[in-house]
Order: sequence, then C-alpha cells, then structure tokens
Amino acid sequence: ISLKREVKFVTEVSAVAVERSGNPGFTPGSLVMAGSLLENGSQQAISLRQGGFSLPVGDCLNGTWNAVRFLYDVPDSNCFVKLTASELQQQCVSGTKSLFDTIRNRTLEGVGVNAAQNLYVAQTGDADWRTPTSWVEVAGYEFTQGSPLPYSSLTGECGNIVIGMAVELVVGRAGSVNNPQDIIVGARADPIYGTWKFKKAGPQTQLFNFRTTIAWSRKILGDEATRSRRVIAPPVLPSVHESIFFPFRRPG
Repeated sequence: ISLKREVKFVTEVSAVAVERSGNPGFTPGSLVMAGSLLENGSQQAISLRQGGFSLPVGDCLNGTWNAVRFLYDVPDSNCFVKLTASELQQQCVSGTKSLFDTIRNRTLEGVGVNAAQNLYVAQTGDADWRTPTSWVEVAGYEFTQGSPLPYSSLTGECGNIVIGMAVELVVGRAGSVNNPQDIIVGARADPIYGTWKFKKAGPQTQLFNFRTTIAWSRKILGDEATRSRRVIAPPVLPSVHESIFFPFRRPG
C-alpha cells in the first residue's frame, strides 16, 4: 500500500475594510486614515488602525471611539479614568505620562501597540500602507513630562500633570493648478497641563476627565494665488514688414 503525504501552507488574514476618500486629496468630512510605523530591517510599512484617527470617549481604557473627520474641528472630546485618592497621589509622584501612553496606544480593536510606535496619518485619501513616505507622523507624542506639584492632602489636588492633548493638523494644496487637492502636510500634538482634585473621602473612586482637542489649519504652499495660467504660443510664421505687400509701380 503506497502512502501519499501532502503539506499545504495557508495564511489566515482577517480582512478589515478601511474607508478611503479622495484621489489624491481628502474630501471634507471624510475619515482620516491613521496607523503605526512598522519596521523589519530595511523594510517599512504602516499598520492601519481600524476606524482611522479616532478619539476615545466614555471609559478611556474600555470605552468607545469617535472618528476624527477631515477639516472638522473637535473643540473638546473627553474620556474618563477611575482613580482612588491613593492612585491620584501616585500620579503626583510619577506623573500621568504612562497613563497617557496607555490611553493613546489602545486601538479600536482593543489591542495595544508598542509605546515606541508613534501615530501616523495619511497625507492623501489614497495613501498606500506600503509607502510610509505618503504618511505624516504626528509629532509631539513623545514629549518630556514636567514635574508634577506635590500632592496636597488638605485639598486633594494633584497639579501640573498632563490632563489632555491638543492636536493640530495642517492642510495644504497640491496637484494641478486647475484642480488643487487638499492634503495633510503636518501634524503635531501638545500636552495640556492642569489639576485633578479628589473630592471624595475614603477609598472610593472618582472619575477624572482626559480631554483631547483637534484643530485644523491651512498652510500656503508656494504660489497658491496662481489658480490658472494661460501660456500664449509664439507665431508660426516670422513677422514681415507691411511694406512688402504694397503694389509695385511702373515708371511713367
């Protein structure tokens, strides 16, 4: 009896639909694609985040997300963390940077990413995840935290701690002068410092808001005042003096 052996290699991939908009630019109100940079030797790629650039709402660590939309400002988006008085006191010692990293590195799928991986947003609505040069890093996330003020057992306050982030996204125009496209040319996040105050007595927990703001601004790239330009072609025939066409006269 002859035996036959057969080996098959199967790659299991879970497909996730990513909303795209514009070619190449974004359209107002569309989803802003986002992800983290992955490196393997000389190879680089963007690991897309389901839901794109999103902000946590409700519970910062277990809540839902609201998507950031192109050219739509977000004056104030909040999520909350639960802390006891002793946990708040610990934040005054270590600062809230590690707590912030935990919040920002939580993805829509609920899977954390490496804290060393910064957030990237797509420059254009048709950006390819295999081309990292088509993506813009949101600078400022790896900030150096200031020294928190000592915890006050009298007032229950913890001051000069990071209680949120202010994100600015810069838009420019690219492409044909007759049909310019809006693209993202820069992004930056700056920490918001403030005070958390514990108002309850005993080992009870209290909710503290962590806020995020989104602001869009426009940058003039080159001579944007030139929307269209007409180039007049030179004449095909050389110029000839008009006297050459005068009639000839015979002597009288």
